[in-house]
Amino acid sequence: MTDSESPTDSPPPSTPPNSVVHAMIGLLLTQSYLLISPFVYSGAISLWFYPNLTKSEAGFYAGFVSSSFMFGRTFSSYYWGKQTDKYGRKSILILTLSISVFLNLLLGICTTFPAYVSSRFLLGFFNCVPSTLKTVISESAKGNKEWEQNTMGLVFGMWGAGFLIAPLVSGWLSDPIEQFPGVEFVQGSVFTPMFRKYPFLLPNLFGALVTFLCVVWLYVSLEETLPSSQREDLPLPACILRRFKNINRYKRVGSSIDLVVDVPEDDIELSSTISNSDVPPPPRSSPTIKSLLSNRSTRSLLLIYWLFSFVIISNDEIVPLFGLANNAGGLHLNIKSIGSFISAAGVIYVLIQYRMYKYVVNKLGRENTMVLGTLIYGPLSFLIPFVLFIPPSVSSGSLGWFRFIFLGTTIGFSRVFASMHFSTISLLLNDSVEREVLGTMNGLSNLGGSVMKFMGPIFAGVMFAGFVNSEIWGARVGAFSAFFVNMILALGVGLKAKRLVKERIENRNEGII
Repeated sequence: MTDSESPTDSPPPSTPPNSVVHAMIGLLLTQSYLLISPFVYSGAISLWFYPNLTKSEAGFYAGFVSSSFMFGRTFSSYYWGKQTDKYGRKSILILTLSISVFLNLLLGICTTFPAYVSSRFLLGFFNCVPSTLKTVISESAKGNKEWEQNTMGLVFGMWGAGFLIAPLVSGWLSDPIEQFPGVEFVQGSVFTPMFRKYPFLLPNLFGALVTFLCVVWLYVSLEETLPSSQREDLPLPACILRRFKNINRYKRVGSSIDLVVDVPEDDIELSSTISNSDVPPPPRSSPTIKSLLSNRSTRSLLLIYWLFSFVIISNDEIVPLFGLANNAGGLHLNIKSIGSFISAAGVIYVLIQYRMYKYVVNKLGRENTMVLGTLIYGPLSFLIPFVLFIPPSVSSGSLGWFRFIFLGTTIGFSRVFASMHFSTISLLLNDSVEREVLGTMNGLSNLGGSVMKFMGPIFAGVMFAGFVNSEIWGARVGAFSAFFVNMILALGVGLKAKRLVKERIENRNEGII
């Protein structure tokens, strides 16, 4: 190192620093649990609310249970993105997650379908994790592309750990009275009346605990990535401000905290000599949806991201409904068994995702990795219903080892390629806009993704229930048809992504971009 160099001038390390990565991993694990946990028992809770339904008919209501979270996020994603550009990433994350703790508790004590769906809506409304997370990763990279690429793949790879934890926990904790008839803690104890009145309290209580721990962890370990010169103080309620007697003595100017004092009139002339460097910068113009979509590359990438989000969430809804269905078009499993094979897929995912992601993206580049992940995901997900040709277990409601291994492997590998798509398209989207509007752009991507993830479970639930109950082609053909439709949608998105990459390569060769 020469005399003119300093430690702060060195480029960011290629290996992500533990303090940043650990905070983001914990954040994504929390997010995945909040989103995924009801998928396992969405059909079962629909049957609890409406006992006259059959298991095959529960898909319609299950779709609303799963999609209400995304419906709420649709109304707030763009707003929270703009707020992170204004007040900072960390403060907005802590604010929204703190509210989510109480909403999880509320979910656990809901006794009617409208109340549960409304609570899930609010939980989604106060959620800004995915968009803010992608913003923090790119800002933490400080221009180091390898750092950013590796971190995006590593952190979003933890989504698979969410698929390992969430289905297992929610599947085992749901409706303990029904699932553990011989356990003394559940049956005939002081907790029995509570478990009978609130059969889905435990998975939501676990979600509240995880979210609370995440808030504490973020407060301690996550550093704010939005420069203080661009950040305003987050407004707090007056009842909180009154607890700090001297709070109004200070104000933020640029990146420093100045003491507010009375300036005598004789010193007015002296104060006018302050240099321009001490004057806060003028307010930046706020980006709009129209201005963000005016960039053709950003617009096309957002469309692909939104469409593939629809495909992924539809498939995630079909899989547990397929496991629950009690006719020839399903596996007739209990909630524990469904959670177990989905968790097995999470194990496969965690073991291979990051290594495969790094290998593929280094060989093919970001754009081709995005396309590859999309095109392979569809055919892999279509293999899932072929488990019906594997002989079932002797015991009723049990999956059997061959079916268990087949489903865990198939779903696990399909999610590996889905993760490749989302990691690389997130990098491409962040590169398509200026750093000053990263939060707003990711809020917009979250908005469209939330709309698709709201529509996807409803579409999947109605489609699956209609196909497996159809008298025209029968339940088994209906189950295959539902997965086939999802595969065609995935391939369509993959072809559009391939066409976009071809255009981008041609434009680069011509010097346009």
